[in-house]
Amino acid sequence: MKKGICLLSAIPCRRDPSHKSEMVTQLLWGDLFQVQEDKGDWFNIIISADGYETWVDKKQVNIISEAQYEVYNTGNKELVVNLLSYVNFRDDKMPLVLGSTLRRVDKVSFQGECSGVDDSPSHLMEIAMQYLNAPYLWGGKTPFGIDCSGFTQMVFKHCGVQLKRDASQQAEQGEMIPFIEQAQFGDLAFFEDYNTDSGVLTDNEGRPESRRITHVGIILDNRTIIHASGKVKGDTLDHEGIFSKSTGGYTHKLRFIKRVL
Repeated sequence: MKKGICLLSAIPCRRDPSHKSEMVTQLLWGDLFQVQEDKGDWFNIIISADGYETWVDKKQVNIISEAQYEVYNTGNKELVVNLLSYVNFRDDKMPLVLGSTLRRVDKVSFQGECSGVDDSPSHLMEIAMQYLNAPYLWGGKTPFGIDCSGFTQMVFKHCGVQLKRDASQQAEQGEMIPFIEQAQFGDLAFFEDYNTDSGVLTDNEGRPESRRITHVGIILDNRTIIHASGKVKGDTLDHEGIFSKSTGGYTHKLRFIKRVL
């Protein structure tokens, strides 16, 4: 099985092998993957960190040897903690975004700030707040566009916790917290969509639907949640769900809370 690495700032990963297909996630600098299928101009890959299966354009990734993959996968690595940094690689200067994996074995020249993982509350808050006001982008994982589960995955990456890619997958991780009163800073809250006009759970076409996890956010102090919905922002959380300050109504119905730290 071929192995590869992302050596660009951010690469779109598609549901199907076509540039017209929806972007479902992204590879950031330093992300490793395994190739499952070689099809024309596309690779079907499994992202090594979270096991996510997707398609990438062959021209945007680098294939490496098994030996290189093992060195990169087991060698020292740090995470970029600046909103935007730079790396000099093969005589090219490339921008790196927050959360990129800097693998020192690449012997590149790095301009910015990076650190190892840190699961302290202060570090979690510091990283989360760097994404504040980032626009919502389906499949996005950067401060220039991010979705709800991409946001939680990237924040917890800095804390040494590898979350799965989608909210429904992340909902299967961690320890269940039975009551909102027992929630702590850094817990994950999971939600269903909530139609504020009718009070009925609906799917994307407005049909009644129940018990499908569609949203996730990080609980902060004082029953506040930070999440990506329109943009990364803070809203009020209670037993009912997320109360949006901007709309003056509930946007997501609370299902349950999980602890992963």
